[in-house]
Amino acid sequence: MRPESYLSMINPDSIENIPFQIEARESGKVYITASGIIDGNEFYWDSPPIKLQVEDQSAEIENLFILSPPKVPLHKLITAEATIHSYKPGKKYKIAFWQNSPSGYEKIGESNTDTFQSNEEKSYTIEFFQQVNLVFMRYTLIFMKMINY
Repeated sequence: MRPESYLSMINPDSIENIPFQIEARESGKVYITASGIIDGNEFYWDSPPIKLQVEDQSAEIENLFILSPPKVPLHKLITAEATIHSYKPGKKYKIAFWQNSPSGYEKIGESNTDTFQSNEEKSYTIEFFQQVNLVFMRYTLIFMKMINY
């Protein structure tokens, strides 16, 4: 972390500005995290997400949800859903779902989309079996990528 992006102390009722830049290659949401100590107690705060839109992007992954409960027993079926938002008409995509397991990244399935209209959202689901004995899968293990075709 650069020295100018860290505040070692801020006086009560004062305001400090920390300039920063963001380089985005794809659309997405960004947020700011602040943590520190107030009167000897630690605090942690996240700003609401702010959406950044990259020009000329044909579509983006709007959401990725695991529809199964957080604690899925080994060898049980898990359902995941991805929502795609298209900005340009006439496009189709291939959605690849991946899992990050102790043995590495593995593709757990893929889905081809229908043709999108402009500014349209569609959701696609995939079902797969829990192969790794992990307690909580919601945020760290499932991810996806989208490819034009």
